[in-house]
Amino acid sequence: MAEGILNARYGDVALARSAGINPDGGGASGHAIETMEKLYGIGISAHRARGLDQFDLGAFDVIVAMDGTVNARLPEPRPGQNIEVWKIADPSGKGGKAYEAAARAIAKRVDALMSTLSNDGAAAQAAR
Repeated sequence: MAEGILNARYGDVALARSAGINPDGGGASGHAIETMEKLYGIGISAHRARGLDQFDLGAFDVIVAMDGTVNARLPEPRPGQNIEVWKIADPSGKGGKAYEAAARAIAKRVDALMSTLSNDGAAAQAAR
């Protein structure tokens, strides 16, 4: 859901990719698809679960771990790379309301992250 939200809202300035620590290669759950359409009008039905090993994590400026368990499985960040731990509960198996709560929490964190990055970029531009 985070990939869908960030790319829909900020795809003109950022690119998100989602990866998991135990991906099954399957698609997004029905609840996730329904929630994203209902709350944000974002389609994620084409999403497929990918593993961390499918990406060069060093190429990303920011890596977001949805919780501490995920964070513990991440490699050490490269210098200058930020890792954020959001502490958002996995809604799997908990029904539609849990997915809605998770999506809303993710959306707030995505907006806050992009605001911070935008402000950091403005500060960096001003320092030049």
